[in-house]
Amino acid sequence: MDVKMVVYSVTFEAAFCTIIPGLTSRQREMCRTSPDAMVAVGDGIRLATNECRYQFRHHRWNCTGIENPTSFGHVVIVGMCIKLNK
Repeated sequence: MDVKMVVYSVTFEAAFCTIIPGLTSRQREMCRTSPDAMVAVGDGIRLATNECRYQFRHHRWNCTGIENPTSFGHVVIVGMCIKLNK
């Protein structure tokens, strides 16, 4: 029996809002009522980082360090990889 890697996209569930560190009570409530907004936040951070790197690609500082988890506060993980044995 061989092992295959399968990656599934996981939708953001409102239940995850209770385990995201650093959210205020108001942010946690918004997360629960509009969980899709959290996906948009993650997408926005990714787009902003890519644009920053593009705009500063010929400069001494080219947005390095942005990938540091504290750059944008807590980064929300909105997907996961699942390894299935088949």
